[in-house]
Amino acid sequence: MAEEDEEAMKRDEMLGYFHRVEQMFDSPEIADDAEQKDVFVENVLAEVHGTEIRSACDLVCSRVLERLLTMCSPEHMLKFFRRVTPSVEKMLENRYASHVLQTLVTRTALLVEVGDTPEPTTLDELDLTQDEVPDTVTAATLLDNVCRQFQHYLGDYLVSEYGSHVLRATLTALAGLPITSSSRSKASKKYRKKTLEAAPVAGPDGEGGATPKPKPSAAVRTDLPPCFQPVLAAIAKGVLQHPNLAPLLIHHTANPVVQTLLDALAATSPDLCAELVMAIAKPATDGAAISTSDFGRLMTHRVGSHLAEKVVEVASPILFNQIYVSHFRGRLKELATHQFAHFVVARLALSAHTSEEAGMIAAEVITSLEVILASGHPSVVVAAAEACGRHKTHQGQMVKGVFEAFHIRTAEDVRRSAHMIMALCTQEIYEEKTIEAAVLAGDAPASVGSGDDTAFVAVDQHGSRLLQALLCYKGQEIVPLTTSVLTIPTPALKKLAIDPAGSRLYESMLKADIGPKKRGKLIAKMKGQFAELAATKFGSRVVDKCWAAAEIKRKETIATELLKEEDMLKDNYFGRLVLRNCKIDYFKRKQDGWVEDLNANDRKRKMFSEFLEPGAEEGSAEPSEKEKKHKARSKAKADPAMAALGFGAVAASDDAYAEAALAVGDVVELAHREYSDAASEIDGLFKTTKKRKTDVDGDGDESAGAAVPAATSDPSAKAPKVSKKKEKKKAKAAADLEDIFSAVAATKKKGKKLKKEKEEKRESKSKKESGDKAGKSKKKDKEKKKKKFMLA
Repeated sequence: MAEEDEEAMKRDEMLGYFHRVEQMFDSPEIADDAEQKDVFVENVLAEVHGTEIRSACDLVCSRVLERLLTMCSPEHMLKFFRRVTPSVEKMLENRYASHVLQTLVTRTALLVEVGDTPEPTTLDELDLTQDEVPDTVTAATLLDNVCRQFQHYLGDYLVSEYGSHVLRATLTALAGLPITSSSRSKASKKYRKKTLEAAPVAGPDGEGGATPKPKPSAAVRTDLPPCFQPVLAAIAKGVLQHPNLAPLLIHHTANPVVQTLLDALAATSPDLCAELVMAIAKPATDGAAISTSDFGRLMTHRVGSHLAEKVVEVASPILFNQIYVSHFRGRLKELATHQFAHFVVARLALSAHTSEEAGMIAAEVITSLEVILASGHPSVVVAAAEACGRHKTHQGQMVKGVFEAFHIRTAEDVRRSAHMIMALCTQEIYEEKTIEAAVLAGDAPASVGSGDDTAFVAVDQHGSRLLQALLCYKGQEIVPLTTSVLTIPTPALKKLAIDPAGSRLYESMLKADIGPKKRGKLIAKMKGQFAELAATKFGSRVVDKCWAAAEIKRKETIATELLKEEDMLKDNYFGRLVLRNCKIDYFKRKQDGWVEDLNANDRKRKMFSEFLEPGAEEGSAEPSEKEKKHKARSKAKADPAMAALGFGAVAASDDAYAEAALAVGDVVELAHREYSDAASEIDGLFKTTKKRKTDVDGDGDESAGAAVPAATSDPSAKAPKVSKKKEKKKAKAAADLEDIFSAVAATKKKGKKLKKEKEEKRESKSKKESGDKAGKSKKKDKEKKKKKFMLA
């Protein structure tokens, strides 16, 4: 009984000491003074000497030790690591000490130099008197000891509740990957977010306050020491040769370890990674159903589906194609509607390496869009839509399939299609929700659907992502969607701007292939709302995006609105950021100079915009001359295939091509044709410039301003006729380009001249100073001689 009382007394003393230590962490004299911090850490390590393991195995003390290790110097950390090394096995089996060991491993891995190697003598062969490791043991040897422990008992630690997360952190650190908090429990993540990772920020009170995102507690390696490569290879071989690999892959602790191992091997050893991928995703045997294969069961398992996602993500292009053909082709509808396998299908679409693979996956998903959405798995549709945008394939089919899945058929449905997609509900459900929202807002239900409704239906996160993905498409496919966004009433747009998911719509819309006129119209609809939006978290982001895409006049309007509410915005965290980004202080002090600076920047952009493709300059104020002429030449012709969905007219350069572009897929080809025409015109411009330079240098017959067409492979082919107006325009553009290059060269030459003059001034100044010093020394010598003479 007395021993128990004595033990309880010792624990209370230890807890009291660690509580005082934790309070000292935030004191200014420790946080701001590096020397005081080192003395403080050294004193704490001296105080806990001999009780390191006991302290690490305690709930409260282990957390304080973790925080102490994140702020101590490398020498102090290695000293602590050497003290606990003989008890590594005990720490791996303890709930709290394992987290202390994890912190030690991740931070020590950063100290190992590329040329370091573990000592040939293992720690078991050293003479460990008093259970301590000598100070001569390096960081590489300490890590090697932990890795040997994992290699000897790999099967046990793979399924260990506490040792497995240390193994994952070790693999991540050895591979040089960023350390994440995924290997920690919920309680540990919460504590680290509160104390270890989140730095306090002096922000305003109330709604204006902002909590920063947690930052990683350790840096990331940029190189991999050679001594770590055999360790990763040995652990990978141990997993591959495990007698019960299939059950291991669906174990709740071993599965995350294998995922981390795949990430580490993908970054350091692609061959071993491919071997492990093939072992996990091997095809089904002859005659057996795909669903009965090991990988088929893995995809439909609650735990195993996470590993299947990782396999698809890290697979090489060749292996990815083999996995798709063996396990996915023809089964996407079945897998996309499964409770767990739909995550793997979404990862498959996002990981497609080529446009052909993305097209095959998208084509199969498009045929089952409504079924997939009805099963409650919109992430698959979002992933397929993003894949189509990234690989520029099946974009028209995807938009058409989405319209059909949402039952968008009439012109009124098309007008409200953007909000339907964001709300992720079909036309019928959207009507019901709109009526409910109107009734709650006190409006008459009869006015709903009349075109003047301002009822707001809540935005779904996946619906917002789907609309963002569709707005990234090029050509005429997105015309109905962009038109729908522009018809949303201003009150509803304001609600979207302050919504976490809806605010992202503005960024996608302003970056979309819509032209400056529609961008200006979207910004104009928010007139009078910018000051109020700037005071909110998500609305301030919308103001920043509108500012970046606005023309000069609209920027002046936005600045005027913000200036009127400057006092209110200065008291708000997000408002201050907007005022800084829009340079409102400069606008208030010198409005003419503010406008001149913006005009100068705009002129610089326009100077280079003629040599870019149409629409390449994001947020340009006015369309280029080439865009205006193209719009004047193009004729609108109705597309019967798209009219049923409410799509607008298709622009074509001539009637013959417009008739050939009746199908939805041909609209994409039409857009490519438009851009290729512009690119060929730019190529001709550069060829003209090159010819003009040749004629000026040589004695050719052509004049300096003549435009010479490019040579063709057929000698009998005649040069195409070029109109004088077009020829003069190209010559002028070429001359402007030469002026730009000449100005750049003159600027460089002037910079060199100024640099040379500065160096000459510096040299003359140094010579003058040295001469003055010599003169002063001679004067002193004369005075000394004079005094000596007078004394004599």
